[in-house]
Amino acid sequence: MKTNVNEFETLLKKVTMNYSINTAQIRLEDGKIKSNMISSASDCITLLDMDNTVFQADEYLEFNFLDPNINLVPFLNLVDEDEVDIDVNDEKIVLKSSNQRANIHFCSPHVVGVFSANSVREDLSSFLTLDIDDMFIEAYQKIKKIGNRFKQVYFNIENNAFVIESTDKTNRYSNGLKINLVDKIAKKKSDAPNDLSLCFDFRNFTNFMTVINGDADRFKVSFTYNFDQELGMMCGEKDDGSEKYILMSRREGGE
Repeated sequence: MKTNVNEFETLLKKVTMNYSINTAQIRLEDGKIKSNMISSASDCITLLDMDNTVFQADEYLEFNFLDPNINLVPFLNLVDEDEVDIDVNDEKIVLKSSNQRANIHFCSPHVVGVFSANSVREDLSSFLTLDIDDMFIEAYQKIKKIGNRFKQVYFNIENNAFVIESTDKTNRYSNGLKINLVDKIAKKKSDAPNDLSLCFDFRNFTNFMTVINGDADRFKVSFTYNFDQELGMMCGEKDDGSEKYILMSRREGGE
């Protein structure tokens, strides 16, 4: 079996949402690449059902890796060719190129963070869906420059406007930046409250934006709010449904 090295590494980034998730399970099945992963903190989920353009294989295969950014990617980076031969057995894969061989052992499937469903809750409807267009990306680039100091990013409804914000709301004296994404949103009775603040882990958000870089114009992002839990969700989905990335909001202060 052969694989394209760059595409393999790109796939690992998608499976783990740029390593926000520290385990990876990749399933090759019926010409597809499938993966359902959730982070150890249960704050981000990746759902992949993609055409298999990465591995030249026809049979069902399952790969399970622990910390692929540490245990696999450095070995891929040592391959000089565009493609590498892979031998697969029950315990490991062997990467073979030129005069070198790299043994990469699988981890137990019991330790990978597999999400048990193929979709998130369907009983919760989104209150807003946005294209990830130039305006969204420009706002993100500005928020990115200061957001790392706060470790969180907010999406708010304020006076019927939808706003992205970087600050620390647990500190009344915190500096911050707000950028309007939508000046006036249309809301229905079942949607989010008039005033709403959804707090997301900043690293997860930037990793999501990193993963979709280059394909951002094919993604939409939707926002959902659960009144009972007083928490929300952001879901980025590719236009063909092959990739979904979900971020779960958290309470201020990281709960």
